[in-house]
Amino acid sequence: MTEIKFKTIVKISEKIKSHVEKNHVLPGKVTVDKVEYTYPTAAYLIANGVVNPGKDVELLKMSKAPAPSGETVDLKLTTNEYKSLAKNLITFMKPSSHRRLPNFLTCKSKQIKQRVFIYSFAKIVVFYSENNRLPTSCKFRTSETVAKSTSTTTSTSSKTSTSTKKGKHGHATKHGCDNMGQNNGYYCGVHSLQEIIRNLTGKVISQSKLAGWAGTTTSGTDHQGLLTALAKAAKELGVKFKAAWYNFSELGWSGIKKIVKSSNQDCLIHNLYRNQWGHYEVINGVSDSNIKVQNSLGSKCTDTCYCGYVEDRTPSTFRSYIKGISQKSVLVVTLA
Repeated sequence: MTEIKFKTIVKISEKIKSHVEKNHVLPGKVTVDKVEYTYPTAAYLIANGVVNPGKDVELLKMSKAPAPSGETVDLKLTTNEYKSLAKNLITFMKPSSHRRLPNFLTCKSKQIKQRVFIYSFAKIVVFYSENNRLPTSCKFRTSETVAKSTSTTTSTSSKTSTSTKKGKHGHATKHGCDNMGQNNGYYCGVHSLQEIIRNLTGKVISQSKLAGWAGTTTSGTDHQGLLTALAKAAKELGVKFKAAWYNFSELGWSGIKKIVKSSNQDCLIHNLYRNQWGHYEVINGVSDSNIKVQNSLGSKCTDTCYCGYVEDRTPSTFRSYIKGISQKSVLVVTLA
C-alpha cells in the first residue's frame, strides 16, 4: 500500500488551484516531486485532505467521469457542509466498483461541476496549509473557474483571444428534449443538425423529423443522411444552405474560430467521444486554451432524453477525439 503524505496533497492542491485560476480548466495531470497524478486521482486525494487535514492518504488510481455535467452554481458552504460534500465524493470514488470521478456532485439541489468542486476543495487544503485550520466557509462558484471576459476578435499576438458564437439566434440554452439534449441515445447527429438550424434561422425542427429525413437508425446517422436532412429542412423553411464536409486538418482551430464567429455559418464535428464512441457535437466558443462544446449528453431529464450541458474541453483533448474518426470530421453549413 502506497500512502501519500499530506504535504504532497498540499502541493497537488496548490498546482490545481493555480492552473484553474490561470487556464479555467482542470489540468490533465499534475507532477509533484517527479510523480504524476491525474486530476481524478488528485481529486480523491484532495477530498481526503479536506475531510482529514494533516493525515496521509492511501493512493488509489482513479479514472475520469464518463459524462461530466453540472450547472452554474454560486454556493457558500459551511465547514460541515463542504466536509460532507467531500465525504460524498470519497464514498463514491473509493469502492473498487467505481474508482472514478462522478459526473457531478449534488449539494442544496444543485449539480456542481467537477471543475468547481475540485478547485474549491483545493482552495480549502491550501487554506489549511497556510492557517493550520479549515476555513469557516468556502464558496463554490462556477464564475471562479471561467474566464472573466472574452473578446470577439482573433489576435495572432494574444494567447487568450476567444471567438464567441455570433450566429443570428444562438444554440439552445434550455436543458432537455429538442433543446440542449438529444432525445435518445442515437440522436446526436440530428441534435447537432437541429442546433445548426436553430442558430442560423431561429427555427426549430424536431429531432424526430430530422431523423426520419436522415434515415437515422439505432446505430446513429451517417454523413450523407445529415446532408439529406439538411436539404429537406432548407426546403421546409424556405431558405438555402450550403454544406460541405472537411477534414479537421483543412481548417484547423483558426478555421473553426472563423466559423464560430461568423453570423451566417455554423459547424458540427464528428469525433470519437471520450476516445470510445462515435459522436456529433456543435461548438459554442473557441479560445486558444478552451473549447466550449454543446454536449447533448450528460444526465437524463426523462427516461430517454438527455439534459445536455456546456462542456469545457481543451483543444488537445478535442483533437484527440477527432483523430479517432477516419472520415472527414467537420460539416460546415452556410446560410446563403
